[in-house]
Amino acid sequence: MSILSPVKRLAQPFVKTKLSPTGKRVETYTRFYINEPVQQDTILYESRDGKSLTDSPFAIFNYLLKQDIEKKYTHIWSIQSSDEMTYFMARFKYLSNVLFVERNSEEYLKWLAKAEYLINNATFQSFVTIKDEQTYINTWHGTPLKTMGFDIPGNPNGARNVVRNFFMADVLISPNEHTTNMFLDSYRLRHNYQGVILEGGYPRMDATFNNNHDTIIRTLHERGVALDLGKKILLYTPTCKSGEVAYTEQELRQIISETSVLRETFGDTYNILIKVHPFIYDKAKKEESILPYLIPDGIDTNALLALVDCLVTDYSSIFFDYLVTDKPIVFYCWDDDLYSHERGKYFDYDELPGPVAFNLDELMTILKELPKKMEETRWNYERFKRLYVPYEDGQVTQRYVDYLFFNQPLPEKIKEVRQSEDKETLLIYPGGLRKNGITSSFLNLLSNVDYEKYAVTCLLDNPKSLEQIDSIHRIPKEASILFNFGEPIYTFSESYQDLYYHIKGVNQSKKEKFPLNIYQRDARRLLGKTAFDVSIDFSGYSLYWTKTILGTTSEKKVCYLHSDMLADMDREVNGKKIHKMNVQGIISVYDFYDKLVSVSSVISDINKENLSHYADASKFVYSENLLNINDILSKEQDVPKQKVDYTTRLFREGQLTGEEDVTIYDTRPDSRYAKATTKSLLDSSVTVLGEFSYQEETYLKISQSDCYIGWINAAHIDIMPDSIQSETDVYDLSKLIVSKNSQLFTAPIGLDHSKPICSLANFDELYVLVTKKVITNTGTSFLVSNGSEDLGWVTPNVLREMSSVAVFKHQVAKKMLNKLFSSSNRKQLAKLTEKAANHPINELVKVTAPMMVSDRASEEAIKIALPVGVKVVLISKNTSTHWMTILLDDGKHYFVKDSELTVEKLDERFVLEVKDAQFSAIFTQSKAVIYASIEDVLGEKGLLSKVPKEITVTKSIVRNDGQEYYQVLLQNKRVWVKKEMVAFDFTKGVLNKDGIFFDYPKSDEPTFVTVGRLSQEKNQSLLIEAFHLYRKTYQKGHLYIIGDGPERGNLEKKIKELSLENDITMVGQLNKPYIFMSYCDIFILTSSYEGQSLVLLEALTLKMKVVSTDIPACRNVLDGGKYGMLAKTNDATGVFQAIEATLKKKKNFKTFNPVQYNKKAMLDFYDRIMI
Repeated sequence: MSILSPVKRLAQPFVKTKLSPTGKRVETYTRFYINEPVQQDTILYESRDGKSLTDSPFAIFNYLLKQDIEKKYTHIWSIQSSDEMTYFMARFKYLSNVLFVERNSEEYLKWLAKAEYLINNATFQSFVTIKDEQTYINTWHGTPLKTMGFDIPGNPNGARNVVRNFFMADVLISPNEHTTNMFLDSYRLRHNYQGVILEGGYPRMDATFNNNHDTIIRTLHERGVALDLGKKILLYTPTCKSGEVAYTEQELRQIISETSVLRETFGDTYNILIKVHPFIYDKAKKEESILPYLIPDGIDTNALLALVDCLVTDYSSIFFDYLVTDKPIVFYCWDDDLYSHERGKYFDYDELPGPVAFNLDELMTILKELPKKMEETRWNYERFKRLYVPYEDGQVTQRYVDYLFFNQPLPEKIKEVRQSEDKETLLIYPGGLRKNGITSSFLNLLSNVDYEKYAVTCLLDNPKSLEQIDSIHRIPKEASILFNFGEPIYTFSESYQDLYYHIKGVNQSKKEKFPLNIYQRDARRLLGKTAFDVSIDFSGYSLYWTKTILGTTSEKKVCYLHSDMLADMDREVNGKKIHKMNVQGIISVYDFYDKLVSVSSVISDINKENLSHYADASKFVYSENLLNINDILSKEQDVPKQKVDYTTRLFREGQLTGEEDVTIYDTRPDSRYAKATTKSLLDSSVTVLGEFSYQEETYLKISQSDCYIGWINAAHIDIMPDSIQSETDVYDLSKLIVSKNSQLFTAPIGLDHSKPICSLANFDELYVLVTKKVITNTGTSFLVSNGSEDLGWVTPNVLREMSSVAVFKHQVAKKMLNKLFSSSNRKQLAKLTEKAANHPINELVKVTAPMMVSDRASEEAIKIALPVGVKVVLISKNTSTHWMTILLDDGKHYFVKDSELTVEKLDERFVLEVKDAQFSAIFTQSKAVIYASIEDVLGEKGLLSKVPKEITVTKSIVRNDGQEYYQVLLQNKRVWVKKEMVAFDFTKGVLNKDGIFFDYPKSDEPTFVTVGRLSQEKNQSLLIEAFHLYRKTYQKGHLYIIGDGPERGNLEKKIKELSLENDITMVGQLNKPYIFMSYCDIFILTSSYEGQSLVLLEALTLKMKVVSTDIPACRNVLDGGKYGMLAKTNDATGVFQAIEATLKKKKNFKTFNPVQYNKKAMLDFYDRIMI
């Protein structure tokens, strides 16, 4: 829990449980969960979040209904009311044992808590928790074509509720081995899932085998579908890829237009029917032109497939189901190049069981030659049938139901997949996974675990930053991953109980009153019925997480103590005891743990002595941190992955610039499947759908009359500006949920005058008012305010609405929340308001009359005169103070009031930014365009020349159009080249997390290095002072400081004060600092305190000379100075003298054996924690 105002902290449970619709729903469910006993022989079904009675849940329901003549079972369906649902519910309305409950209603929440069986083809919401007496059967909803779970690139957090549902399911239904492996590997259930996977086909596919053609035809007729029984049926089933309103409307228009063209050509042979994605169905059914051909959303798709003679789809998993018909499948993948590079697929085009079309012309050709095209892909078709529908025979539902409900033996045609029960199971919370010592220790531990004997599950917080995501990607594949998200299932009174103990901690004389039961219940929500032998709070700094770990049902509970916890509790940062509340609370529950593990013997002794009042002395043990020796000694550089060239989605209108024939590519020009044709486009109007650059050419993806054409060179099209499609006033209080790349904009995204104002990265969880919603062709934007003035525009993914608009119109809630809003946000909101006032301009102008400018934004500042004709760049305008920031050609910034500005805009290229640089690089090609001067860069006057492989970059500039150029040394001349022509030379240096390249240290002078978070306890300030003494004595030597953190600004200030800018390099954060460290002569650590210095061990593993302050943990690592030099005094003089003595080799040190150290540390972990 963050540090909140007292008013907000006290009001938070009330706001969540009484005002927030989500919070009220969770609280209501929790009361039912506590008070409602499970009712035997009741089954709750949910399909597609209650939007239909279809899929495998419906197949199971239907079969049970027919077999259960005595009506033993009561069937409850979760529904979302609609005309469609009313029609399909009607056939069951006279059955007394079939109930329908509105999703999220009280009845629904009650049955979630009391039904004996829960059956879902997707996921239940994050609050749903399965009791011991309940059985959760998840049928899932398709064999995956697109990558799933943790196979999807990017933030793995997107899979959080799916993997939670899988873990808490007692039974997972799988149609084939591929889907089974999706569960086990893509969602990392292997080794840790304690339910059973039943691989025996999909119940829903039985409907395709059943010969109830008359029933489905009658249903289609009653629902208004125009069906000529004398013709074949072609079904088009496009998926929906975007949630943006503008894009979905365009997709729908295209579906209508293209199927109309198909109907004109093939209408005599086929009924051309359309089954759209549920997301756009409500829009589609309002279109009169396709109503006769639109399959109602509630129709059972598998029953429908029995009628279909040809299926046309993109990458919907429906085609796997259709394989059982042996009829033609055609893949129309017109927009795959907009998405597949981001998502990925398990199969390539030439593996698919049918011909592939990339545009409408190709689709028409395939349909005209369908028998021939199908014969060409017959081998693929038969292979897919063998692999992906091996169990389908029309009897799948019977086999599952007989086994699961009627206690019949496991049929031969169902394969039971269970994970080994022989391994010891470990649950571990690693902390926030920022780049720090705790994260390194956690990853090192997992890299050394014997996964043949131990099954590991990691319970993680929601990752937001790139460094957290990178840390998750470094977790070994053998470990499972779960996330903590959603609201805890507490009642209103329990929320205040939790708050009380969070603030006050546990009274040592009243431990029995600690509400462990509510934490056990919420741990069940996150972990399902999974049982663990050992649960570990590896962080040891979060009271919230320690309560979660204590709530697990594991036999042994362990908390790590990474430092002197009593000292850490009172440690101040910028005058605040940042760990006080959390650590104070954690210490008060130490006695609930079985083991309290310090990371060194000396720290264990300190904690045992200081904390003996809170826990029995026998619970204090130590287990030293592990090393990832292979990682440390590897010479493989942590080179960034090759950048994937994504297609930029660009939704605009455009005009062809000429009437000549043009070359059109059916798919992206860089694809090995791309085919080029030359044709004349008679209509000059086009719709631009995407943009992509390839081999220094830009291509646009276009359609005409809402029919997809292909890719065309951008030189043939003038793109029209974006425009506002709709504008709505709103009034919501929302929280900013931001990532590193989140930005605030001057105008709705997509409009020409929309420019980034500032990054929102430092304003996560800030409350703002949302006052306007605007939709452009590019997407949706929201205007945010501080309550009195507008700040700027943000995208929807940045906002999390606190509650419904209706609630905020309630005056009591409004006043209270505004009070919370102002008290908790005042400082951060003031900072954002200040940043938001600086609107970027970035225009080149010429002074038209003498103008006075200042060296700072103040009336009292020194002023200089700018003569007429001088060119300057208008950088930004502060809308609050009206000061304009300008850039002169001397590279310095000046200021002038907007009322005193006398300039005219110039339509010329100009240099927007100049940055110093110095690093080794290589040319990516043997020839490059060389620019002799900046004037040539601006005028695009370059000469193609042969270039050497290796070069040195000395400067970079950015033009106003965003194009970046490097200045390089070429034959002793400084010339300019495009940035894209140059790559970092990773044989000579390293890239930090901010994308800045640093050459490895040279050997012509002594080099020193330190690695660690830039924070007060690491005390790099002392190292700078010691190095200053060293440089006053010796004229050679360079210090490298690797790391990042809150003290960076203060350290840079000190370096400048001591005139050490040329002698100390702030390298920033490196994922793998070891190669860089190995180029240095001495590793220096000047920490004020450590739990166990992992970085010292890493330096010793690299066989580096080591200098350290003499503190208990470091003295322990260096064995009293046997492995490295300890300072005699922990001040600048003492550290300097230790450096000097090490350079002069005044002492011989023992050689550290990392293999022996690791072996002992791992055995200690097993003996002291796991056993």
